[in-house]
Amino acid sequence: MKKLKVSRNCHVKYQNMNYSVPYQYVQQYVIAKLSEDEIEICDQNNKTICSHRLGSIGHGNYVTVASHLPSTHQEARAISKQGLDYFLEQAKRIGPGMRNYIWAVSKQSQHVEQSYNSLQAILHCGKGIPHQAVNQLAEDLLDRGEIGYGKFTKAMKKLREKYGSAQTQKHSNLRGKDYYK
Repeated sequence: MKKLKVSRNCHVKYQNMNYSVPYQYVQQYVIAKLSEDEIEICDQNNKTICSHRLGSIGHGNYVTVASHLPSTHQEARAISKQGLDYFLEQAKRIGPGMRNYIWAVSKQSQHVEQSYNSLQAILHCGKGIPHQAVNQLAEDLLDRGEIGYGKFTKAMKKLREKYGSAQTQKHSNLRGKDYYK
């Protein structure tokens, strides 16, 4: 048995596979029971919620049952707290190119909820870089048809070299590599 948290994209991760769980359990802990060929997902009261074949072939590394995902109704989207509209709104703050890029990445997944982790990571990796530079990068990648988390982060490395990394600022709280010797 293993305790897992259901992510906002309605999946739990186990051994590099993502297994869908009904959207009503988003952000809650569930119990995964494993057998030779199956993962059984139970609620905190040990009641079975769903099950999947281990290592089932899904889209990429996802095994998704469509009925586990929220419908397009507003109340269902509120349960997952961060639907696609949230990510598009965050991207729009950076610029229209970034919004279009986030939209394109979301369309690569069989179910949009599968892209939420990538969308969040893409938005996060632009932190500390001027918005207009990140927006221009997104537009350039779209023009070249280079869509996806891996392609975006690879391109962001070049921008970080140009603008420096805001994530490694020096301050008195940093111990440094010599601290652990």
